[in-house]
Amino acid sequence: MEMLSVAEAAARKAHIDHSTTTVTILYSKKDTPSVEEPIGSGFIIKLDEGWSKVMTCEHVVRVLHDMVGKYHLWVRYFYGDEDALATVKYENEFTNLALLDAL
Repeated sequence: MEMLSVAEAAARKAHIDHSTTTVTILYSKKDTPSVEEPIGSGFIIKLDEGWSKVMTCEHVVRVLHDMVGKYHLWVRYFYGDEDALATVKYENEFTNLALLDAL
């Protein structure tokens, strides 16, 4: 049996607990929807039936400002095989925070 220090055990538990809440943020251009490009990561702050709220950094979604109306934003859950279509609900450059709704 492997012996872990208290710190190692806590780090391993934190990784297991939080690995299901971490997501990848991707986008695809509307004219080539099958080509998804990762642009950052985020984490689920609220999960409900059929939707989730995801916190990410504002600089992650800022790259899409020049492409308004020309892209789809996606959230890829690490615990599943599905991507969810997302929309930016809030962004603040000063705090570098953005909130996404993913359906």
